[in-house]
Amino acid sequence: MSRPRAARRLDEKTFLSSLDRDGPPSSLFLAGPEVLLRDVVLSELEKKILAGQEVGKWNREVISAREVPLSDLNAGLRSVGLFSETRLVVLQEPERYGRAAKGDREELWGWFERPSAGIHLVLWSEKALWELERANQFLKGTLQRVATIVKLDHPTFERAVELIQRAARRRHELDLPPESARKLVEAVGPNLLELSHELDRLALRLGPGARVAPEQLENWLRAGLVGSVADLERAILDRDTGRALRYWEAVRRRYPAPAVTWMLASRHLDARWQRRGRGSSPAASGPFLSRLLEECYRLEFGVKRGEIPFGLQGVAFEEMLLRLGRNRAGGDRS
Repeated sequence: MSRPRAARRLDEKTFLSSLDRDGPPSSLFLAGPEVLLRDVVLSELEKKILAGQEVGKWNREVISAREVPLSDLNAGLRSVGLFSETRLVVLQEPERYGRAAKGDREELWGWFERPSAGIHLVLWSEKALWELERANQFLKGTLQRVATIVKLDHPTFERAVELIQRAARRRHELDLPPESARKLVEAVGPNLLELSHELDRLALRLGPGARVAPEQLENWLRAGLVGSVADLERAILDRDTGRALRYWEAVRRRYPAPAVTWMLASRHLDARWQRRGRGSSPAASGPFLSRLLEECYRLEFGVKRGEIPFGLQGVAFEEMLLRLGRNRAGGDRS
């Protein structure tokens, strides 16, 4: 097998601006957790690849590596389209092919080097590029052979402000002034999916075309109606039981208790959390963090084992907050 060429590595903005000039690549790897950016890239690719065609199962396929063997994918990539001259194939979670047969892996690598005419293959993983590069040999070889890699990382603070203002206008005709957009990103973090959910709720409260005044948004932030998951986290880490209970009242309208404990635990176990712009207070280390994680797992396992009925999950979460708050009275200020 010939020596693989180096893939182009771009962010989503640069890639989209290059589409008119360079056209869609034969193979593309979308790597990163920002699913909204993924949808934007896929939408633009579909317009370019399937221009003028009616989109259907014959020219656009979405395949999950959980369900489709690599041998079947390879066979499909070599088949000639009977109903369409061009096809877009999207493969989800390609990392799951790491244990596929060696011959099947090498066949896909050969396709990257000699792609079939008219077929465009897009691979997508929510894992960050740096994580994929340290995974199995199949992924390393794949990343070396695809034509283009697009990183879908969480945006910088300033980029998130820009994107959320644009989305507010485009999706809901909301007027989101720069000061309001900044407050929203500060509260929620530069996660476009969570920011999108907050925009939906703002549009429901205010109606299409409304202006989101900074002081109005500030009041909602104080009440825990916006960005309340992040506020709940800060209140817990600050051992402020009263504030934590108030934010829990807002959070429980959207998420069940097990989902909240999972979010709290996964954030602090993920080493990339600080780099995503959602860093916690200095209290997010030491014995208190260990107790927070222990309490989260206690509730999670209680639910899974059926020890905590569905109707009592919210009560169990509130009891967890009270136990954590008592640590403050005990003098633990780690």
